[in-house]
Amino acid sequence: MKLLLAFLVLASLAHAAFAQAFDEKPLRELSQKFATAWNAGDAAAVAALYAPDAVLTTPGGTTVRGRKAIQDGVATDLKHMAGAKIAFSAEEFRPLGADAAIWRCEWTMKGMKDGSTPKGTGLAAVTRGPSGWLIVEDIAALSPAKPAAKPAGHGHPHGAGEAHDHGPHGHTH
Repeated sequence: MKLLLAFLVLASLAHAAFAQAFDEKPLRELSQKFATAWNAGDAAAVAALYAPDAVLTTPGGTTVRGRKAIQDGVATDLKHMAGAKIAFSAEEFRPLGADAAIWRCEWTMKGMKDGSTPKGTGLAAVTRGPSGWLIVEDIAALSPAKPAAKPAGHGHPHGAGEAHDHGPHGHTH
């Protein structure tokens, strides 16, 4: 029992030391390169941040495999979302070893033609190779749209206490 306890303590200390030594700077640079390339409308530069055999699952649920397919998909997205800019926030980088990590973030797309501001979460596995850090698996999820806030007690159109159903499209009936 004492041997097991000693092993667990040593393993915990080793993990803590490794986590402290892990340098997030190159991963933050990868994140910045992604945003810069996307915001410049450069599908090739975005795709270059992915490993040749990377897998990307889009917010719509489509899965594409390989850098070329990712580039083609990003080019299509950029064409349909011309002028939209991506920003990352709440980024977390978790080391999985010296040359692998998980990148988790929140993302926001501003400047959409329809005036919407889509938001979501991204989760990517990244690895470090001879040319630096690359994304090997990327899953982007779209956050559900939040309903507009209703002012409390200010002349509700249905009358006080009246039951109503806004239905799936916000219509009353």
